[in-house]
Amino acid sequence: MSADRSVRLVVDTQREVSAVTIARDWCSRLGPSGFADALFGAYAAAVQAALELAALLHLQTEESAPAAQDQEPLDRSPDRDVNEYTWLRDTRRTLSDLDAELDAATRLHRRTDESSMTSPNGCLTLHIRGGGITGIVGDVRRIARADAGQLQFEARSLFRAFALASARRTGS
Repeated sequence: MSADRSVRLVVDTQREVSAVTIARDWCSRLGPSGFADALFGAYAAAVQAALELAALLHLQTEESAPAAQDQEPLDRSPDRDVNEYTWLRDTRRTLSDLDAELDAATRLHRRTDESSMTSPNGCLTLHIRGGGITGIVGDVRRIARADAGQLQFEARSLFRAFALASARRTGS
């Protein structure tokens, strides 16, 4: 959701937009020049929320999964006496996971394949780098002439086209 609540997006854990809602009074809140930034802000917030939810679900699954035979069961009680071996093992595992995530993020950031996609009526343009959306810009004149329904159509169409192009690239 945008900071002023004019633009709302729903995304799944794969960052695919499943719904876009534009408030009828978006123009009085944002103005035509602020719409594209609000749309990108709402997208970024929705992606962050989806990733946080996925991480939380992963942690819950990890905690409820039966412990491996060579692992000591996790005891969350405050009186638990953690030995050095257990603490070191858990710390190394966490650091290893964080290093893997950082390496993956660094590789993605290094990609220089930049492209863009434009919505059906040319109101919005997605900037894409490394397979991810890095920004959204808008044609202020066209946005000024559009109502909430038209902008909703433009945004949905653009995100749908991006998802289809991404699926073709990855073969899924």
